[in-house]
This record gives sequence, C-alpha cells and structure tokens, in this order.
Amino acid sequence: MTSPGIAPARASLQNLLGARLGSFLSRVADSPRSRVVVGPLPVLVVGAIIAVAEATGRAWVPLDALLYWQASARLDNLYAVGWTGAYNYAGPPPVAQVWAIFHVLPLELVLVAWITFLFGCLWYAARAWALPIIVIGLVGIATGIPAISAPLGIILLGNVGMLMTAGVVATVRQPGAVAIAALSKVGPAVALLWHAARGNRRALLVGVAATALAFGVSFALSPGAWFDWVGWIARNYGSSPIAELPIPFVARVPLGIAVVLIAGRTGRAWLVPIGAGLCIPADYGWSFLTVWVGALGLTGAQVGRSES
Repeated sequence: MTSPGIAPARASLQNLLGARLGSFLSRVADSPRSRVVVGPLPVLVVGAIIAVAEATGRAWVPLDALLYWQASARLDNLYAVGWTGAYNYAGPPPVAQVWAIFHVLPLELVLVAWITFLFGCLWYAARAWALPIIVIGLVGIATGIPAISAPLGIILLGNVGMLMTAGVVATVRQPGAVAIAALSKVGPAVALLWHAARGNRRALLVGVAATALAFGVSFALSPGAWFDWVGWIARNYGSSPIAELPIPFVARVPLGIAVVLIAGRTGRAWLVPIGAGLCIPADYGWSFLTVWVGALGLTGAQVGRSES
C-alpha cells in the first residue's frame, strides 16, 4: 500500500517537472534561432533557389506562370472558344491584368520573383508548417503521390492558388483580403461568411466593398474580358481535358458553406480554409488540399463571436 505522503509528493514533483518543461519549451520557441527557423526567411530562401532553377530551365516547368505571361500579352483576346489544349487561360481577368504589368521586366526575373512570392504565401498560410510541407511535397513528387505533393506542386506550376490560399487565411483577420480569393478562384470567397456567422456586419461590409472595388477597377480596365470570361465558362465548364475532382461543384458548395458557418459560430478559424477549399469551382484532382494547408496556420486562432 502506498504511504499517505507519497501521492502528494509525487504530484508536487510532476507539477514541478511540468512547469520546468513548459518553461524550457517556451524559451526554445521564443529564442531568436527558433524564430528564424519557423519564420519566413528559410522558406523564402528555399523558394528563391527553386525559382531560379525553374526560371533557368534546370527544374520543373512553371506551366501556369508561363500561361499567365502569354495570356497577359493579349488582354483583348484572353479566352478561346473552347479548349484548344490542356493549358488554356480559364481564370477571371484580374490575374492576367496584373501580369500585364510585369511585361516591362524580363520573363526570367518575373518567374523568379513570382515563384518566390508564392513560397512566401505558403509561409503566411501555414507558418511553421511551411518547411515540412515543402519536404513532404518533394517526397510526393519523387514517389508520385499527388495527395501529398499538391500544395508544393501548385507553387511549382506558378499557379495563383497559393496566393488565393493566403487570401483565405488573411480574410479571417482582414475581411478585405477576400477580394484575392473572389477575383482569382471565385468560390473560396465563401471565407467571408466567417464574419457573417460571427455577427460582424462591419467586417462583412468591408469584404464586400473591397471585392466590389477591385472588380470595378478590373471591369473598367477591360469590360469585354469579363463578358468573354462568362461566355467561356458557359461554353466549357466541366469539359476540361484535365481530370477534375469527381464530386461536382454543386454538391461541394453547400458543404463548404456549412463548414465556414460552423467555423464562425464556434470560433474555430482553422475550419475556414477547409470549407473554402471545398468551394473551388474547377478542382483539378487535389487542388482543395492547397487551401486546406491554411488550416495549419490558423490552428491557434480560437476566436469567439464578435459583436455586431
């Protein structure tokens, strides 16, 4: 039988050790070296190295970035009548409009800057998980497992998807950032419903106004491009030569909206990228995972309902 004095002594020792361990881990996490490791610098350095390799033809081909470059050179004729190949420009006009500004620079420089920037977006979305995601992605590419290589793969393609993911994460903190998701991939803009579910009407109005303003500028610059895009979608949606997720968009959207609303009602911010990822209109295989990595960067953001 245990002595009556043993149990309290054991509890005191455990509390002491727990406090010491917690203090040690806190010091490690707050140390300058730790902040550097989990900060953006290592991710940007790795990203820049990969970007230079891609831009100089020594690594993967950034097909989507090259597509943006080509499309932005013909803003008056962005959309074909139908699919003429696997890489027709199919996104809303703003991506191509922004890329048109880059034509004052050499393509190689633009590719390096853009891909490095996308790695920065990965860090913003996933924070301390960014480097592990890169490592896992390289393993997935080497082993041919798309389920674990998708987040890195979309960056290597130069696709705007990781910027959109950063926009979804940013929307939780700054509602105006929803314009990034709305004008790049459209559907993930349901992230704004996080603020609606929390009863924050001001944030909701800010998000709507920012999106309307950005759309207005884009439309004023090239109204015909927007009409052409709507026509392109009407003619070609669902007929892409690239395999899409077998679950149709109309089935995913209600679920995605429900997840975002639950996130807002319960203060679980990490659920917002999960719901937003389900709302990508044309989800090519594993694209939703690109948005889901944003949940990793929001796991500590337990936010209660705000006042309206």
